[in-house]
Amino acid sequence: MGRTRSMDMDSTEACELEGVPDAQESPTSDQDGWDKSANLFTRLVKAQAEAKKLEKTKPKSDGMKYEYVTHDDIASEAKKILTKNGILFFPSVAKYEQEGNKTVINVKASFYNADKPEEKLETEGLGFGVDNQDKGPGKAYSYACKYILAKTLMLNTSDDIEEHDIDFNPAATSEAALKTRIKTENEIKEWVNSFSGLIDESHTYDQLKKIKTDNAEMFKAKVVPEKTKEALAKKLHDKMELAREAIVKEVSEDA
Repeated sequence: MGRTRSMDMDSTEACELEGVPDAQESPTSDQDGWDKSANLFTRLVKAQAEAKKLEKTKPKSDGMKYEYVTHDDIASEAKKILTKNGILFFPSVAKYEQEGNKTVINVKASFYNADKPEEKLETEGLGFGVDNQDKGPGKAYSYACKYILAKTLMLNTSDDIEEHDIDFNPAATSEAALKTRIKTENEIKEWVNSFSGLIDESHTYDQLKKIKTDNAEMFKAKVVPEKTKEALAKKLHDKMELAREAIVKEVSEDA
């Protein structure tokens, strides 16, 4: 009679017989492809290690003096390594400013552990976009996201911005801001002329003291240049001292 196989074989032997994967295989990874037990920072370290060098694909144009890596190139590479490591990326607009045709956006971005959403890393980025139509906000938003992803994931963009020889130009001022500045400057000039004229026309100490009291707010105003305020304050002080001396002299003569 043939010998039968024992039914109380160990689990390893049973798995081998039935073609089932080894029961001791790591339970922390599945079809998603990432280690579900890893925390967010471990995942980010792995993602940074997997980041590859990106070549410049956008050539020089009339408005650009140098080649650069596009937003789409960085977003595409970031998507691959973030998804591979179970990391979610959520950007949002924290602050928005519009000046003429220039848009400035402060983007707040969050990186989440896909398996433990309570684990997150937050960072911020600044984006600028100039456009004569309605594309400024989109340009600024894309610019900020591009560099948040590039810097967080240590993506090598083969672009050394310190090598670009670009002369500094003062920030362009919008027409509305320019009109406001001119109006303010004219108002300051009118006040200076009026204040100086009142000092010249006043001769008594009480008159000069009233001028000082009535114009106290203008001396606190930040829009008035400090040198202008100092010059006017000195003129008023000197005139008040002369008026004070005149009072003393008059009192002495009466005595």
